[in-house]
Amino acid sequence: MKKIFFALSVIFLIIRGRVFSAEMSSLNISPDAESSALVNSDFMRYKRSAFLAETAPHILGYNYQSICGISYTSLFLDMTKVSAGLIFSVKNWGSFGTSLAYFNSGKIDPESQNSFADDVSLSIAYGNKVFSSFAVGGGIKGAISRKFGVIHKGVAIDFSAGEKLGSFLFGLLFRNIPVLLESKDFFSSLICVGASFERTFKIFNLSFMTAVKLREYNLWDVSFGLKALLKESFSFNIGYLIGCSQSSDIFSMGVGFIFDRFSADFAFNFNEFMNGYSGTTIYSTIQFQL
Repeated sequence: MKKIFFALSVIFLIIRGRVFSAEMSSLNISPDAESSALVNSDFMRYKRSAFLAETAPHILGYNYQSICGISYTSLFLDMTKVSAGLIFSVKNWGSFGTSLAYFNSGKIDPESQNSFADDVSLSIAYGNKVFSSFAVGGGIKGAISRKFGVIHKGVAIDFSAGEKLGSFLFGLLFRNIPVLLESKDFFSSLICVGASFERTFKIFNLSFMTAVKLREYNLWDVSFGLKALLKESFSFNIGYLIGCSQSSDIFSMGVGFIFDRFSADFAFNFNEFMNGYSGTTIYSTIQFQL
């Protein structure tokens, strides 16, 4: 039984690829390039993404497309993250989502030859509409990681709900609720409230979004994002994050290209990491509608 649980924990999900709450919380790692460009303020906005299981489960309830994708993230200090996501929509039954991720922290301390950590994680989530405009969703995640040669395991759950009122979408998210005792120190829990507004003009669509996140140890941050979609073929995204949970404020921007069923997004952001190290994070995401 222990071997079965160990194998399953390898392929469970962890939102944002974040494993070590104390050290990795300042990275603000995003599930995909578009979310990075919007500094994760878009978790309350319907979007075409294969990584909704890493965003907010209830958004799956507003999704009617099946889509798959892969995302690659290159962070400073030799850190990398690779994710594969899949959304499968069932008519009148909502949508299922899953995301498999590998994260390598590189050298956390450049002066140390053995200061590294990596993890493998997988997300499983489901979302559906309860009423015509109200959706709920939940997910389970788990990960197995190695830090300084020591193996860590954890399992946690997420729950979110949202209400769509015309062009507005409001929501509430509980993320990384620990299931096992060991998971309490493994996952960084948070509560998030957010809203988005979308307006369509003649040749482009404009979306504004904001999110407030309350984290452990009285940490918080507020993020703002703006997305402009031109003729359903090109998008430009910018975002800004402020708060006490980051070493510095984050400014991010990115672009996206849509070719029928295929899409490609690119983004970068700049922020300061622990111990005064700073650098630019580059995201690239490719997705294909099934």
